[in-house]
Formats: sequence, structure tokens, C-alpha cells
Amino acid sequence: MKRFIYTLLFLSYLFTLAPFNISAQSRSERRWEGSQLDANFGIGLLSTFAADKARTITPPLTIGGEYLINEKVSVGLQFGYTAAEKSRETMGQKVAWHNNFYTISLRTGFHYTRISNWDVYGGLALSQNISRISSLNSEKSLFSLNLGIQESTSQFSYTAFLGGRYAIDKRMSIFAEAGFLTSIFTAGFGYRLL
Repeated sequence: MKRFIYTLLFLSYLFTLAPFNISAQSRSERRWEGSQLDANFGIGLLSTFAADKARTITPPLTIGGEYLINEKVSVGLQFGYTAAEKSRETMGQKVAWHNNFYTISLRTGFHYTRISNWDVYGGLALSQNISRISSLNSEKSLFSLNLGIQESTSQFSYTAFLGGRYAIDKRMSIFAEAGFLTSIFTAGFGYRLL
């Protein structure tokens, strides 16, 4: 819980005070316009497995790219990964498993860009979610038959996301986003390639 609070305080600083600490003379304005390509790297602050009370082994990580078709619409591709462990008591035995969870998402974004250096956006994502589950301490028959957990699953899903980003300069930006893929809240940085 302390880690979450410290992370939240740090993000609050990034999005409220840090932009004002940059001197006006050295800060260059970025306009979010068409034909721009950004690479994004993020870390999840709250895993989607938190609802299952699973223990996060690897925090949710995302890497992706986004191409602004014009100042209002973008398309992108994002890869995500997280790992978690969970245990449960069944038939008098403790069953534990490890889940490696991957997402590959096609994203469409809609942008509201009225203030220089700021971009507020929302959108939809179509994702392929892949889970690779391994048992930590029990036989596969007990694991799969009694709990109904498969070792490998792949399914398509769709979700929405809402976020904002701030351009530190003409190339670098920071962002925060809410969505439901590998993490409920994600924060990170972006770099303009084109």
C-alpha cells in the first residue's frame, strides 16, 4: 500500500508541478498534429489481477507505438506483460499457480488537444490476451479438474481507455492512462519518432 501511495504522489508531482518547474525560455511547445509517430513505455500501478487478490510478481509493463492520423484520431499497437501468483484451498490441499499474461492490442484513439503541450485522449482497444499458467505445488489433474484452470488460454477482448499526456519538450512526453488490459492505471513516458 505504501508503494502505491508513493507512486501516486510521484505521478501527481509529474503532472502538476514538474511542467511548471521547466523554465519558460528552455521549454519548446509541442503541437499534437497529424503524421506524428510516438513510442510509449509504461508501467502499471494497479494490476488487473488485484481483484483476484493475486500477488504481482512482475508489474504490468507496456510498450507500444501510436500514429496520429490527424490532430483528432490515432491508431496504435501495444504489447503488455505481467506475471502474478495465486493460491487457493481446495479438497483439503493448497493449490498455487503462476500466470504469465500477455496482451497484443490494436488501439484507436480520439484526442482533445486544445492546450499546448497537453493531449487528453480516450479510445478503444481490441486485444488478444494470452495466459500461460503453471502449477507451483500440485498435480496438473488437481489443478485443472478441480479449479477449471487451463494451462494455456487465448481470447479476444475489447476495452476502453482514457488518458492524458504532457510534452516535456518536442520529443519527450509523460502520460497517465486508465484502462483494463494488463493494468487498471498505467504511467510512463513517450518519445516522438516522426
